[in-house]
Amino acid sequence: MRLGRCYCWLIVVALLAISASRYALPANAEVKVLSKDVDSKSAAADFCKSFQITDKQARQAFAHYHPITGKEMHDYYAYFSCWVHGTIRLTDGKTFRWKLNSGNLLETDYPDSRRKVLGGAYTDDPSGK
Repeated sequence: MRLGRCYCWLIVVALLAISASRYALPANAEVKVLSKDVDSKSAAADFCKSFQITDKQARQAFAHYHPITGKEMHDYYAYFSCWVHGTIRLTDGKTFRWKLNSGNLLETDYPDSRRKVLGGAYTDDPSGK
């Protein structure tokens, strides 16, 4: 009976580890929102002008977003022409770039300096929740 409980706890811990984002940032990483790009000729220009995120929301996006394929991006996400740009600075001095789209798309080179696209939940909340 005791061995069975150990296996159950191991499974629970493994599932929790799998569900955690592999892009969650270290607690001591410095996240900065730097700028915002809005294509004034876009049909969504008025919406884009009001799109803003905080450093905290950007950090939350890394914790909740997940890698997506080109097909998923096409089928499930809106690709607006408004982006918020920022950086992540780690304590070892490494700096990474990111940009978050109002359609819950996140492009980043964190943590391996390779470009990747992550997607959040299909909501209006840019933190991806």
